[in-house]
Amino acid sequence: MKINREARNMAKKLYNSCLVGGLIDEDRTKKTVAYLVEKKPRNYFPILNRMKKLISLKLAESAAVVESAAPLGAEEQVLSGKIRERFGSHVKIRFVQKPELLGGLRITVGSQVWDGSIRYRLNTLENSF
Repeated sequence: MKINREARNMAKKLYNSCLVGGLIDEDRTKKTVAYLVEKKPRNYFPILNRMKKLISLKLAESAAVVESAAPLGAEEQVLSGKIRERFGSHVKIRFVQKPELLGGLRITVGSQVWDGSIRYRLNTLENSF
């Protein structure tokens, strides 16, 4: 759905009003959405959709997934510290074991992916031929 500039700007302003210290405040978000649904300003449905997209992107930034071929053990603490140092203390980190990686790590935070797995390197090597 195409959204006009006015609705896009309004959605951005309302989204920014839902942030407290760079994080999404659930109460403010609920109040903002309730206000929009109640008052139904012009283009309110595209505004709601755009706000939903912005909030989804922000929530994805606050979740990290660390995939490894084998259990990490004590390295989890070190890795958690480094991720939180880079992205903030609010990041929720989930460790997942995936034997198909063969070795190494794949770290995903929001839309950013760092892939240092052996599987990725083998695929890259295979594609280069």
